[in-house]
Amino acid sequence: MEVGFIPAHTVWQNSQLSALYQHAEDVPSCSYLAKDHGCLAKLERFISRNLEY
Repeated sequence: MEVGFIPAHTVWQNSQLSALYQHAEDVPSCSYLAKDHGCLAKLERFISRNLEY
């Protein structure tokens, strides 16, 4: 599989998502967002289901 040019907005979006997940891991009062039925957990499942390989 050849990886081509990655648009700048995609790189920005990925870094923003990464920072959001990192915050949820680092801040105990936000960790619920990345678990079970939290919005970040739901987003992760959605992305996993919809990624094309």
